[in-house]
Amino acid sequence: MTTRSEREWLSDIISWGERLQGHLSGVDRRAFFGSILIQDAACKCVEAIGEAAGNLDDLDPELDRNVPEI
Repeated sequence: MTTRSEREWLSDIISWGERLQGHLSGVDRRAFFGSILIQDAACKCVEAIGEAAGNLDDLDPELDRNVPEI
C-alpha cells in the first residue's frame, strides 16, 4: 500500500470541493431537496472531503491541536 502525502490529500479536498460547487451551482433549496441525484452527488463529495481531512489528521498528530476545526 502506498502512503499518500499531505499535498495529495489537500488536492483531494480541493478537487471534491470544486465538484461539490459544480453540482450545486444554480441549485436552490427546493431543487436540492427535490433531486435525490443532486443530494447523492453532494453527499459523496462531502464524504470524500471528510475522508481526506481525516487522513490528513492521521498523517500529522499535531494537526488536531493546531487546526481543531478539521
